[in-house]
Amino acid sequence: MIYCLTGKIIKKTLDSVVISCGGVGYFVQIPATTGEALPPAGQEGTVYTIMNVTENDVSLYGFAAEEQRDCFKMLTGVTGVGPKAALSILSIMTPEKIALAASSGDHKAFTKAAGVGPKLAQRITLELKDKVGKGLAAGTGFSGNVAAPAPSSAPAQAVATLRSQLRLLTDGRTLANIVMVLAGAASTYVFYTYLTPVLQDVMGLDGGAVSVVLLLFGAACVASNLLSGWVAGRFGMRAMPVTFAVHAALLALLAVTVPMGVVGLADILAVGVLMYVMNSTVQMLFQDVARADYPSALTFSASLHPMAFNAGIALGSFAGGLVVNAGGLLATGPTGAVLALAAAALALMLVRMTAHRNAEGPVDASRVSAAAANELE
Repeated sequence: MIYCLTGKIIKKTLDSVVISCGGVGYFVQIPATTGEALPPAGQEGTVYTIMNVTENDVSLYGFAAEEQRDCFKMLTGVTGVGPKAALSILSIMTPEKIALAASSGDHKAFTKAAGVGPKLAQRITLELKDKVGKGLAAGTGFSGNVAAPAPSSAPAQAVATLRSQLRLLTDGRTLANIVMVLAGAASTYVFYTYLTPVLQDVMGLDGGAVSVVLLLFGAACVASNLLSGWVAGRFGMRAMPVTFAVHAALLALLAVTVPMGVVGLADILAVGVLMYVMNSTVQMLFQDVARADYPSALTFSASLHPMAFNAGIALGSFAGGLVVNAGGLLATGPTGAVLALAAAALALMLVRMTAHRNAEGPVDASRVSAAAANELE
């Protein structure tokens, strides 16, 4: 087994590095985080490796730290997780975050990685939960130390990495996606923040009935998360304009259906089912944009969806308060509908923007490699 390779880096791309050792150039597949940690081409570097031998191929996988390599071994030991999926996970999560997600049962954290669906993510958390040690779960990490870059290049590399990550925010698709997530989250939370008062004061339900409805709404939200992965895999961004338009209609009808009792409850649960449908699609778009045009911002891209969604929750709650004071509880639904329509318009714009980008043809590998190298240098 090749434990590690130390030598001159001949070439470095987003997902691979060629390192010269003893006159031999070794092609090593790496996660994006390792590409960010390694020095630029022309300098000396070290990767800790795993050799994978199959009937038709011999592959080397490399990592900037031994703890990443150990984590890769753990991940590929999970049923259904191959090297590609493991590299994808390590491209957006540190070993410590993987350990914490597994130990806490947070399977959603793994669905942010390309190629990892909800079912596989649940299997990862299930199979890794008992394997993760107490020290790892506490955040102390896997065994091994991260190879440190040369002191002379460390400050410049840190500045370049920050600058290259922030460049993702200059892309029109990223900005439109952020605003769409914000509007989409706010559209539901304008009403959802005041769901309990609506059930009690408008529908006249007692405490027990309110608890049952809230439980059913929670089940609808779970279904929404499951539906999110299916929609993203089957339709992608093409489904978002219709999804938000239907959501807007359901929210607008609340002003009429809520006083009608059972019909209003059905409308409320339908809103819950659509509440999180956008999540997987928008997360994939953030990462697709980063992967294609801003390679060193791939890790940063994973944080944009939760940040935008949480901002949307705050905006929706604030707007809900203003609406309730001005027009009463029944005005929250139509107000949310306006925000959902804004999200639908942004989704339609994103469909056109991504279609235009795709029409330009597949991203040239040499261009992406050059971009990654320039960003990391």
